[in-house]
Amino acid sequence: MKKILISLSLISFFLSFRWESFADENWDYFLKWKESCILDNTLYLISQKEPPYLEYDNKDIDSKYNKYFQDLKINVDVSSWKNPFEKAKILYKETQNKIFNCAIMNSKLKIWQKIISLINSKSWSKTNTVNKIETQNKTLIDQIKENKCIDFNKENSTSTFKITLLENVIYQNCIYVNYLNYLNSYAWENIQQVLKNNSWTKLKTNTVNDVISKSWNDIAWEKIHSKTVYNQALIAYSEFENTYGIHTLLLFIYDDYISIRSWLDKTLAPLSQLFYKIPKAQKQ
Repeated sequence: MKKILISLSLISFFLSFRWESFADENWDYFLKWKESCILDNTLYLISQKEPPYLEYDNKDIDSKYNKYFQDLKINVDVSSWKNPFEKAKILYKETQNKIFNCAIMNSKLKIWQKIISLINSKSWSKTNTVNKIETQNKTLIDQIKENKCIDFNKENSTSTFKITLLENVIYQNCIYVNYLNYLNSYAWENIQQVLKNNSWTKLKTNTVNDVISKSWNDIAWEKIHSKTVYNQALIAYSEFENTYGIHTLLLFIYDDYISIRSWLDKTLAPLSQLFYKIPKAQKQ
């Protein structure tokens, strides 16, 4: 164990002379590999193309990340997280949350518009549910704009956003995984800097081996976790799209049921009273 620690210490000592060159090289690799992540310009669900991932030692991380959150109307401050890895996790999570939120709002809007268009084309009488949905549509359009989502209201006529959401989620995950690879390389090639900042977490002993093992394990787990979460979220979203239209139609059925019940109550109540009073009148 001592030999391993001594060897790693020597490696860190050697690498510390090349700190800047390695940092620049790793960052250039990240920028290069990030270009392999592709998303059609017409498919963006949020107004910001991608999160502003920055170099490990960039002093503007907090201000740039917080500015990104402000632009997207996300109430988060990354200053409370200590290191670039944790800050990047928050940046990725909040971006994906915003994308799913925008997909849900656009999908609901499209489904409601499609149902209302069908009702209008048949010249059916407007029910309370139709009036409520028309009011909610106007509110939803405002919310889409306020939340910095791309408004697909006039872009296309589709009512499903499964493929669009899938493209956005994979695109964001692709960039994020490449950024995690950059952080992983940085931790290995800039051990002195990582040790100096105690950047990952408070360890029992700040040894080189501890820091490297911790960073590798955390990043490896985060890659697996991020993919698992977005797969589960996509399944949940697919179920939402498959059932939400039916749920909305059930509201119309329920509305009709209430209307029929009210009409029957008004119509049959006098008749029932009449039938109740006739026998009494005959006895008298």
